[in-house]
Amino acid sequence: AEAAPERHEAQRVLEPETGPVAKVVGMLIFATIWNGIVGVFVWQAYLSFQRGHPDWFMTIFLTPFVLIGLGLIGGILYTVLAAFNPRPRLTVAPASPRLGDRMRVEWTFAGSPARIDRLSIVLEGHEKATYRRGTDSHTDLEAFASIPLFESSNEWEIPSGAAEAAIPEDTMHSFSSTNNAVIWSLHVNGDIPKWPDVSESFEIDVRPLDRERLTP
Repeated sequence: AEAAPERHEAQRVLEPETGPVAKVVGMLIFATIWNGIVGVFVWQAYLSFQRGHPDWFMTIFLTPFVLIGLGLIGGILYTVLAAFNPRPRLTVAPASPRLGDRMRVEWTFAGSPARIDRLSIVLEGHEKATYRRGTDSHTDLEAFASIPLFESSNEWEIPSGAAEAAIPEDTMHSFSSTNNAVIWSLHVNGDIPKWPDVSESFEIDVRPLDRERLTP
């Protein structure tokens, strides 16, 4: 009897790496912590003026931190507005492609995509490395592949469609360890005039090259 197809060869509906609610909550938490810490020092600077002995050094030093805090407040508003954007839904086949495979991506939108002027979908591979520098931990993210799948300003092509692309054989498959990772993601970007743009990332699992292709 013919062997059943492997489960990972089936198509898969992707979920965005970060949902709209999580983006708003994350921005709100970060802005609250940042402005709370900066606010303590701003209050001290304010009291120095009230006492008639202005602390100009602290005032000048705090200025860029206050501006960043104001930018974060604007960022909260931006993410709230972006939460009302049309949301892309992607389906990939095969669900877990191998290096060298052709991958088919189909897209639709929840909400009205009519507001999108231009849509682009790009497959990107990134190498992530986490290391320690003294007592601090740092993470670097470096792109090693960027493969355009679709780009159009045609209002008839934006709402739904399909595109294909081959994953290069000479790149690295998905990988994750304590300090290093290789991440493949589909990035969907939609330009909306006078409104926050659509910007979503969908991580996919890219498997190693098929053994048959490794045979000389």
